Amino acid sequence: METLSLQIYHGSSDFPIGDFATSLEDLNYKIEIVIIDDDNSSYSSINPEFSSSLKVVRIKNCGNFNENFSEAMKSSTGDFIVVSDASSHINGDLVRRMLDKANEGYDLVVASRGKIRDMKTIIAKVLVRELSGLSDPLSNVFVVRRWALEDLDFNTGIQTVLAEILIRNKASRIAEVPFTTNRHGSKRMLSIKQYFSYIYAILQLSKFRVIKFGLVGLSGVVINEGFLYLFHNILGIYDAGLSFFILPVSLVIAIEASVIWNFSFNNKWTFSDRKGGNVFVKLFKYNVFTGIGAVVNIFSTVAFTDFRIIPDYLIANIAGIFIGFLINYFSSDYLVWKVERKLEN
Repeated sequence: METLSLQIYHGSSDFPIGDFATSLEDLNYKIEIVIIDDDNSSYSSINPEFSSSLKVVRIKNCGNFNENFSEAMKSSTGDFIVVSDASSHINGDLVRRMLDKANEGYDLVVASRGKIRDMKTIIAKVLVRELSGLSDPLSNVFVVRRWALEDLDFNTGIQTVLAEILIRNKASRIAEVPFTTNRHGSKRMLSIKQYFSYIYAILQLSKFRVIKFGLVGLSGVVINEGFLYLFHNILGIYDAGLSFFILPVSLVIAIEASVIWNFSFNNKWTFSDRKGGNVFVKLFKYNVFTGIGAVVNIFSTVAFTDFRIIPDYLIANIAGIFIGFLINYFSSDYLVWKVERKLEN
């Protein structure tokens, strides 16, 4: 008989253990319920008829999710692990539907709230490419095969544990089931401090790619300027009445030198964990999208100035550079160093 382990984080003593076990009774699973909470007292009201097939363990919340998770995994022997926080109010019907999907051969089944439009989810899906294929990457409820959780150290908390599992990409087959039975997860407004903490956590999950990409871009400016100065002077020495071409040719060389520099640095640093694909094909794509970003930069600056959206041309140029940067970054993230994520339903 297979074992189902349910891990509830920040649980409460009113969790309906008997009802939950009854709702899964005919699935022929041994059931373990591991509850992580601030109160370390044991449950006393366990229905005796489940005593042979139901195991309940309570673990004191130490305040660190990674340590809590390690303790929960030590107490769990299940072939399938259901992870949830207490605020999600999961029930047997939801777990049954997730298990049905898992038994079709899926490694990870997510209880999805459908299309999420809250800012936290949008930020996560925009900044972390590995999460973009899932409609609800911040779900607090999912079932996963035990082997996919082994040897994982988490850096954040229950709200982003699913995101960390997805980023590690240990689960090869992933599916979602709708979760509309109960309100799941907190929808309270975050303070500015909490939002900054959340964004920092997401940047951690993204391995700070957008910041690395920006730093590489700045270093590319130095390369560009250096090559422009070098070749403008070299070509000037051999000026044979073709001075008109010296600057354009120098610019082309300088731009391509900075593009190759940026590509190499991004390939080795920013996107170092995405090794698949032919490097020359990636370089060609990077050249194309960098060119598109430069054109958009120019046209945006001119449009902002001409239409008096941003009258000052210097400030307009900064806005144009920012738009060009976004195009360069997201085209690199989504198209040059792309992530293959197969989501099945």
